[in-house]
Amino acid sequence: MQIIIIFLALIILSILGYAGNEQLFNGKTIKMIVTNAPGGGYDTYARMIRPFLEKNLPGCKVLVDNIGGAGGEIGRNLAYIAKPDGLTICLTSGSDIVLNTIMNADKVKYDIYQWVYLARVSIESSVLTVPTNSEYSTFKDIVNSRKKLLFSPDGVGDVDYFTLALISHIFGFDIMPITGYTGSKEASMSAIRGEVDLYQSGIGTVLPLIQNGDVKPVLFYGTERDPRIPWVPTILELINDEQYKLDEIDKKIIKAVIEVDEVRRVLLAPPGLDEKTTHILREAIYKALNDPELIEISKKINRPIVYFGGEEIAQLIKDVMEIKDLVQPILENALKLAE
Repeated sequence: MQIIIIFLALIILSILGYAGNEQLFNGKTIKMIVTNAPGGGYDTYARMIRPFLEKNLPGCKVLVDNIGGAGGEIGRNLAYIAKPDGLTICLTSGSDIVLNTIMNADKVKYDIYQWVYLARVSIESSVLTVPTNSEYSTFKDIVNSRKKLLFSPDGVGDVDYFTLALISHIFGFDIMPITGYTGSKEASMSAIRGEVDLYQSGIGTVLPLIQNGDVKPVLFYGTERDPRIPWVPTILELINDEQYKLDEIDKKIIKAVIEVDEVRRVLLAPPGLDEKTTHILREAIYKALNDPELIEISKKINRPIVYFGGEEIAQLIKDVMEIKDLVQPILENALKLAE
């Protein structure tokens, strides 16, 4: 009889605890800071996710707040110092968090290890492209080039700026950034017009350009070939290609570049968020991102959901940070090119 009573008590406590979780956000508003301007990829993801997050946090409203500037650091810095009550979350580039931390950038006002990582929304691996009328057709052509190759970055110091700098260093070709573009639209147009030799951005940005015949893809930064551009080799395929004669340090950096892409679009919360609220948010985000209706919508608009858990993201970022001393000098030299 005593065992039955204990069992029933545990069930009641469990139900009460669940109800408490359900009520935690009831009648409240979560501000989702998006560290990019309206209309871009991050903004599209935020507004696509918003109703499904509300669905899994009954009685809660989610407000998307676009705070761009300084490569996303203005929004990230504001999110970092927000009250850790679960009512401020941030959709941003985990890749930029890693690379700017490695660079000890003055604009970084947070500790990369103190964020509460909630989930990865999508990978959004990058693609290196050339203008349609370019003399280069393959990545090997680029490596063998004897001239300084001009490239148009979406933003100085963003993930594609830095990863292209790392790749050019490893494979031994010279690059020169042409700066002053206000975003991916202007930067990509310079490639379409043939004003630069190289353009690199996330596949969500360049895929329409590839499909329209505006640019040619030569290298994909994923671990596997993308089915939408299956003829394009991955950066991982180059690691053991004998023609490039890469040493172990080169291979380690390339693997880190891939891992940086693995944390491209992440949701996070300020430091100090308690375990209960963290669990509730992670669970709600998990359910939202795995909702069949959301997945179907994401496919239709070519913004795929590629979920990864918050704890796993935190560990992946720690792994990437192990190469800090290897890549910091390379990235510092890359920034000097833009001065």
